[in-house]
Amino acid sequence: MGRIGFWLGSGLFSVCALGVCGCEKERPAPPSEPSSLAPKALHGVSLASRNGFDLALRGDGFELVWGAPHPPIQKARLPRKHVTVGIWSWNFDAGGHGSGEPRKLFELTKGRELGEIEALALPERLAVGWTERVDAGHEVRGWLGEGTREVMAPTTLGANDVSANVRGNLRLMVSRERPTVFFRGASGDCPRGVASKDERCSAVGFVSLEPEGPRARRGPLSVPSPCPGAIVGVSMSEKTWQYALCSWKDGKVDTTLFSVDFSPQYARAVELEPGCAPLGGVDAGRDIFLGFDCGGSRKLAVVRDTQVPEPTRDMGDARFECERGHLVFRAADFRHAFSLPQRNLEVLLPVAFRHPGVRAVWTGISLVLAYPMGDGLVLEAHACRGGKLEPSSL
Repeated sequence: MGRIGFWLGSGLFSVCALGVCGCEKERPAPPSEPSSLAPKALHGVSLASRNGFDLALRGDGFELVWGAPHPPIQKARLPRKHVTVGIWSWNFDAGGHGSGEPRKLFELTKGRELGEIEALALPERLAVGWTERVDAGHEVRGWLGEGTREVMAPTTLGANDVSANVRGNLRLMVSRERPTVFFRGASGDCPRGVASKDERCSAVGFVSLEPEGPRARRGPLSVPSPCPGAIVGVSMSEKTWQYALCSWKDGKVDTTLFSVDFSPQYARAVELEPGCAPLGGVDAGRDIFLGFDCGGSRKLAVVRDTQVPEPTRDMGDARFECERGHLVFRAADFRHAFSLPQRNLEVLLPVAFRHPGVRAVWTGISLVLAYPMGDGLVLEAHACRGGKLEPSSL
């Protein structure tokens, strides 16, 4: 059992890749490798931090949300205290084509340093969560917009102990039709019985973003000796929540998956792949897929509907295919078809698609990759053609 303490209440992303072709109904064929053409950065997009961007899926495409410094740091070479980070959004269709012009959503206070960004699109609304360095340390903050209107101004959700070089300090999910931020808080003393007296714990909480302001949803959880990227994956549905948290135990990485079912009401905690470094998770409705690096070998853990984890699969032969218009992931004997748009696919990417810091989504038409290159951002699209997943033409 994991050592993470929790409480269960009684109510208990010029364009790099353009164009797309529809999938034809042919027999599946092995996907071709990504284009050998040199990738190109998105024109006009500069990043304030390597993790300061995300792809927020919509029904007709996605929104690229990123933090950009002004003036650009590489040109002005000014101290950070003279730089203002603006948070921007740009609409793209499902094939990866930009639509209209980027728009600025809001700005961080001058001199504050951006960490990571998470973005989530809901009908008529866009939610953004991020970490930033402030004078006294770090904070997790949230913002909510509706169309072109701001309905919740940038608001502090809690203090945070973070590193700008890693993701895993917050996740944005939908819970009861509300954007909900699951984030790692500041370190402090551990509750009695959760850890040894020499350990420090980080609080982890759920906060929904609403027009009236942030609202605490659940808590508290307490994570002893958390990893830099403590939040591995989160899956939410109307009746179940699953979240995987990473901590250090006896000098080794320890990932614990918590499953909470509200009807009937129960909770379970199970350790997954002890000693293996977690790579992230895919929220697949009531299921969750978690990736691990076990001494250079990638493994896949699958937990369906809060049940006992399935036997771990090796991802050495991981691949994407097209079947009847759907993106299909295969690894060993595991197969999953993404019939709907899906985010957070970076953990499942075959080796030919992997890039440092990549974010990956399936729009329903294209597999879109976004990743930092220098101070810029590269966008790639791969679409179904003749039963194969191929790079879209430039």
